[in-house]
Amino acid sequence: MKIRSGFVSNSSSSSFCVWGTKIHVDCFVDKKQQDKNGEWYYGLTEDIYSGSMFSEPLIAGIPEDSEYVYVGLPYEELGDEETGAQFRKRAEQLVLSAVPTLKNTKFYHINMEISN
Repeated sequence: MKIRSGFVSNSSSSSFCVWGTKIHVDCFVDKKQQDKNGEWYYGLTEDIYSGSMFSEPLIAGIPEDSEYVYVGLPYEELGDEETGAQFRKRAEQLVLSAVPTLKNTKFYHINMEISN
């Protein structure tokens, strides 16, 4: 299996390859604030990309004009003695501890390019 990671040729975007989930922005930004103006989006992206929203080793990204934040554990974090199942379980536990209000979410392989 090939896993692509790191920066792609276009420096304004990066490859996002994790075991994780997508979380609706309602978990992070009040609906009234979303309706009020578009500034919430820039504040949210700033929090995500500054690292203040999720601590390492989790990474997060939000595609432009998306209603979802994608968060997960990058495959580079797979331990030498760790099985795939153990890695996925660890990723899920990290995400759920970072977003305790998250319920009934589906975790899956996410691979996309996200502009920063």
